[in-house]
Amino acid sequence: MDQHELPALPVPDLCQSIDWYLKGLRPLLSEHEFAEAKTVAEHFCHNDGAALHGKLLEYSRSIAPRSWLMPYSRDIYLTMRDPVTLVGNYLLELALPSFSEKYDYLEFTAILAHSAGQLYLEIVHNTLPAMAHKETPLCMSQFQGAFRATKIPHKNKDRFTFFQDFTEVHSFGVFYKNKFYTIKLIDEDGRIYSADCIRRALQQIYHDKGSHAEASWNVLSLAGSDRAAELIAEICQVPANACSMDIVNKTMFIVTLTSLTSMQQPLADKLYNSTDDIWAYKPWSITVYQNKVCTFNNEHTYMDGVNNIYLINRLLKKMADFAGSFADNAQTAPLTPINFVLSPPIQEQLAAIKAQYQKTASQIDIVRYVRDKLCIGKIKARKLNVDACFQFAFQYAQLKVFKALRTTHESVSVTQYYEGRTACIRSVSEESAQFVAALLNGAPQKQLSDMLAQASCEHVQKIAKAKDFCCFIRHAAGLEIMYERFGRELGIPEKPPLFSDAAFATYCTQYLSTSTLGNTPIVDTFAFAPVAPGGLGIGYVTHNDRLIAAISFYRQDNANIVLFQHALDEFFVKLELLLT
Repeated sequence: MDQHELPALPVPDLCQSIDWYLKGLRPLLSEHEFAEAKTVAEHFCHNDGAALHGKLLEYSRSIAPRSWLMPYSRDIYLTMRDPVTLVGNYLLELALPSFSEKYDYLEFTAILAHSAGQLYLEIVHNTLPAMAHKETPLCMSQFQGAFRATKIPHKNKDRFTFFQDFTEVHSFGVFYKNKFYTIKLIDEDGRIYSADCIRRALQQIYHDKGSHAEASWNVLSLAGSDRAAELIAEICQVPANACSMDIVNKTMFIVTLTSLTSMQQPLADKLYNSTDDIWAYKPWSITVYQNKVCTFNNEHTYMDGVNNIYLINRLLKKMADFAGSFADNAQTAPLTPINFVLSPPIQEQLAAIKAQYQKTASQIDIVRYVRDKLCIGKIKARKLNVDACFQFAFQYAQLKVFKALRTTHESVSVTQYYEGRTACIRSVSEESAQFVAALLNGAPQKQLSDMLAQASCEHVQKIAKAKDFCCFIRHAAGLEIMYERFGRELGIPEKPPLFSDAAFATYCTQYLSTSTLGNTPIVDTFAFAPVAPGGLGIGYVTHNDRLIAAISFYRQDNANIVLFQHALDEFFVKLELLLT
């Protein structure tokens, strides 16, 4: 179907949205705090909020089927000033594919690049198979930014720049031993170079002992956007450097070759601690380890995890179906070393940026929590929601270790709408808070069983509402945008008190930021940095009856994170007893 035929992203009902806001606040605040927050929210709903909501409805209708939220969604990432690996990018570490044993390291990497080229041409020519969930067609507009776009740092607000098809974007980048090259993947007629041609180019890189300069310039993508923009402008005053930066920006994706196996590099280094062999502004930066495990470091401005998983699944299928061969008489795909001329003062600044980044990144760590035998069959047999039980585990551990429940964010995909990305819920409910507290305090089994059922039902209802885009956080963002653009026109010269209320700040702070890719066997680890200072980031997937969660945290909380994992184990033991 024509993507423009998908339904437009709806604007939530204002009263219902405020109601969900208050329900999310209730278990997080004292009686007095909640009463004050309720007064502020209800006043907003019947006064300034009503006027802003009306303007948002008008604006939404004027741009349909385009999403009224899309500019805000992108601006979240484009206005972040910190290094993207610490605030926006996310990591997908893939499971070892079964076909990998048939190929050596460079053959495997060449097949990956060749298959990605096929995927790119499917997007360019609009032949990518339709994406759907249970026969519901999903929006595929995000794929346009997968290979022919890049984030470019600018002062105050970055730009996400799209290039034309293979007439402009035809090569992929390769880092090896902190040197950078491009390999042409698609020729002038739109044909992909064979995997064997690509392998020969990779061999030349692998055995290059020439004087090609080290890519110290790549540290710019870890500098934070304002500083990066300033230095890139200075560096690109040299015409040759401007040309090199243009080439980097127009790469389809970047592959990093390494002498390490995936087990030899800590998970934290894979996401944000490494300062070598990365240009973090591309949607796809792929590290291929010697054991042929791949990690994807994904820039997040334009494409979310669910869409990336769709593309990676298709990539792996193409790799598995590869029917080419490798011979010694093939031509070599065109290979270009990329150099920048950097003055000593610039090199000193880059060295200082690298040192500062390493210092900052060293304060954040990630642990991989794995729990086997989750008794998912028993959860489903009791008609409970599996994801709800995972969220209750995180809440239980939070309550036991930190002695309080704080705002917990869970993303919900809404790609059934045109240009839909994600809604979200605040997964702590009164029902879940009461259940985990009772479980922690050893309440009777019958009481716990009833409370678990009620909490699961509430979680399912929250997810369903979010799927229909009843989402206060996104709605409030739209209302705030309407105030900034049209406040005076609407007779609202000052920011409504709701937006500066302490309870609103509590609701919007993602102390525990969680996101799941569901049952995704191709992904071994899904990780991202904490969103709030002192908070936790939890990306999680399941492999049938196994939970794999990557928990990111600030190292000052290391002792608590050990306890947090023990508390998760304790929850699952208690849950199994409860379900038996």
